Amino acid sequence: MLTLDKVLHIALQTLKEASIPTPELDAKWLLAHTLKRPLAFILSHPEYRLTPEELVQFTCFIQKRASGIPYAYLVGEAGFWDLTLMVTPDVLIPRPETECLVQLALQDIPDNKAYQILDLGTGSGAIGLAIAKHRPTAHVTLIDFSHAALKIAQHNARQLKISNTTFLQSHWFAALPPHPSDRYDLIISNPPYLAPDDIHLSGDIRHEPRSALVSEEHGLQDLKHIIETTPHFLKPHGKLMLEHGYTQGPDVQQLFRAYGFTEIQTHRDLAGHERVSEGEIE
Repeated sequence: MLTLDKVLHIALQTLKEASIPTPELDAKWLLAHTLKRPLAFILSHPEYRLTPEELVQFTCFIQKRASGIPYAYLVGEAGFWDLTLMVTPDVLIPRPETECLVQLALQDIPDNKAYQILDLGTGSGAIGLAIAKHRPTAHVTLIDFSHAALKIAQHNARQLKISNTTFLQSHWFAALPPHPSDRYDLIISNPPYLAPDDIHLSGDIRHEPRSALVSEEHGLQDLKHIIETTPHFLKPHGKLMLEHGYTQGPDVQQLFRAYGFTEIQTHRDLAGHERVSEGEIE
């Protein structure tokens, strides 16, 4: 039987040869996941000998990771804000830069007020569920066009015991009443915003759902549709907050102005990139 340190060495070489960006971290975490042990065990027990079953499972993980399948899909979960979410190839893997959108929304939503919030294109539910957890008196409606994605978001809500939510299958606003009597205080979205020929559509990301990544019109088509439609669904002084690409801030601000929004701002993520724009309807 191979020892833990020997297995890690082989796995590391395999991932390096495949040009995986973080080979050492991925190898160690996948081994910890295989053994159902904490990372500290992996670091402190180099002499541990894997069982044949453990070796087969770990080798399979490493081969899949070397082929570019993201770590989160292999282990079936991803961390976001203070949540652990189930993820599958039916949904995007939540990214740290999207936490900027959650932070801004939570700053805007009062405690102990019955805010109505709409999360468009919810995927795994990351944004909407993070907000719903921390604003329990608010109600969050989570929408996605994908039935499979919506099932995952619902599963995550149940696992996290977050109940101040409603789930709806819809292509953006299509399933909502065209002249709603009940409007929203806040609409949020992380829509597709990569152009079809974007250079970032390579590497691990090619395993994620393209429909949740790519938008026509140089990545602006879905952003434009949301901005032009949102005023029909917001209360007076309601807000729209959108994540977008780091070069799209000026275009998104222009769209906000074109469709009657005021108090327009663009915020930077922790990496210093323009990431979230917001506007208000009078």
